[in-house]
Amino acid sequence: MGLPKPDLVMFLHLQLEEAVKRGQFGLERYENRDFQRRVLERFQQLIGDRTLNWKMVNASRSIEDVHKEIRMLSEEAIRATAQKPLEELWM
Repeated sequence: MGLPKPDLVMFLHLQLEEAVKRGQFGLERYENRDFQRRVLERFQQLIGDRTLNWKMVNASRSIEDVHKEIRMLSEEAIRATAQKPLEELWM
């Protein structure tokens, strides 16, 4: 038996140039341009997996707008999967 397949995967996307402008970018050891660029490339490969329910959320908007979209997507996923059996994630 494999891992349970997620009902929804949300990717909060923010252009690297925008992330750099935000306060305290670079204080974490993983917050450097090269590493973040490589992480984004890998996530883009995963997003291309049509067997998963990936949703891209534009994280450059206000906190309130991002929250509204996350809540809406979450509620939709809950309604859509409430009566469905668990599926397995790829192995």
